Amino acid sequence: MNRKFIILTVLFIVIIISLNSFELKEVLSIGSDKPNYEFFRIKGVNIDDYGNIYVADFKGCFIREYSKDGKFIAETGKCGQGPGEFLFGTNVILNRNEVIVYDMRNKKILFYENKYLHYLKEKKVRKGRKGLLLGKSGFYTYGINFQDDNVIAKIDNKGNLVKSFFDLYPSILKNVKKDKYYYPLKAMIKDFKIDYNKVTDEFVICFSHYYRGAKLYIIDSEGRIKKEINLTIDNKYKFPEFLLGFPINFPSAFRIIMIDSVHFYKNKYIVIEYKDEEVKEERKKDVKKLSAYIEIIEIKDGKLLGKRVVKSGMRIFKIVGDYIYAKDFDDDIEKLHIFKIERIVK
Repeated sequence: MNRKFIILTVLFIVIIISLNSFELKEVLSIGSDKPNYEFFRIKGVNIDDYGNIYVADFKGCFIREYSKDGKFIAETGKCGQGPGEFLFGTNVILNRNEVIVYDMRNKKILFYENKYLHYLKEKKVRKGRKGLLLGKSGFYTYGINFQDDNVIAKIDNKGNLVKSFFDLYPSILKNVKKDKYYYPLKAMIKDFKIDYNKVTDEFVICFSHYYRGAKLYIIDSEGRIKKEINLTIDNKYKFPEFLLGFPINFPSAFRIIMIDSVHFYKNKYIVIEYKDEEVKEERKKDVKKLSAYIEIIEIKDGKLLGKRVVKSGMRIFKIVGDYIYAKDFDDDIEKLHIFKIERIVK
């Protein structure tokens, strides 16, 4: 047998093994068309120390609690603007004996007791943004704000702004003409994904649009950049320039890579979730090819430890220990799936 062929075959096998160096084993799914188990649009998930699962559904305007084996415990919530009501519940935060939900539309934080989800109180957030995180020293609201280039804002106990930070933006915007369309365009391209690590008191941020030279930024609670990790999802990929024009004129064929979420994993890794979409026009119809992936990246040296193909409808909300909590659709029914990460080979 040709020696060169053997060497190339071995290298190919090594590459395949290295890119599939972890497994996702499903251990539980919650969701059906039955009462207390039907979801409309899951927007936030969290897990307490006993394994109980809390789910925020913004379309249904409810918060539900399930046991660690998926049995329904309690539900609360109602669409509206009054006490205990919300219109766009996003994050679910756990703090001691409280379940905390952020309502982006009404710009308020709602507090419930964690056992049976009884409503406790709420407070307004001035200049609230799209999401909320709880750090060691208080709440942080995050998202694009036209009056402030910074995308993370720390707030006090009364919902007032204390300070804001992280004003970086993707380098692909550097050569864009600053006309009347620049700022809405900047807001779209600057969209980002974020997670917080309470152990290290750090954030990880990644811009949603992937481009050559894209990075993961790890910053501390004061906004100082502690580490930058280069993303190498596809070095041959070219950012679609038509997205930088306004109005957007879609060509007959294009490819877009979008980051769906980033998460700290065991204080040593980052899990990044993304979609790769190709669109081609055939016989005057758009033919779409959508692929979805999860990568595990080591924080210390930025090394890619593994990559896996996942279902295109999957969306990760939380990683606790070795368990991933994500939503997906089965037979058009939205479900919460719990996967265990296994067999990471370094």
